[in-house]
Amino acid sequence: MAGRACHVVASAAHVGLTDLLVTGENCAKAFSVQVKTNAKVASFWLVGLKARDIVAASHVYAFVNLRREGLADDFYIVPSQIVAKYTRIEKRKNSTWYAIYRNDIAKFKSKWSVAGATNDSVA
Repeated sequence: MAGRACHVVASAAHVGLTDLLVTGENCAKAFSVQVKTNAKVASFWLVGLKARDIVAASHVYAFVNLRREGLADDFYIVPSQIVAKYTRIEKRKNSTWYAIYRNDIAKFKSKWSVAGATNDSVA
């Protein structure tokens, strides 16, 4: 979020629900950010069970697809209300997975303003 008129601080590892704390340049708004990253481009991200329950106007998710060197990574900045709504439950014989699919959040690609940035353009 550097270059987007925001201040970013990594949260303590034991917090669990929040990876970053973000404030706008004038500190009028603060956001907690949960980051989910795929090491390569994928059509979904795994989220936890609590993704369906943790809903707050000040809590957002940053879903990231890392690309090969030289290509721009994909960022989806999504309000927690949307994540709660679109999180799907995938049940298997011995496990349960919670996931959100790229198609469900496509309109939030590079939507930095969701997390308090002054614009959505790439720095």
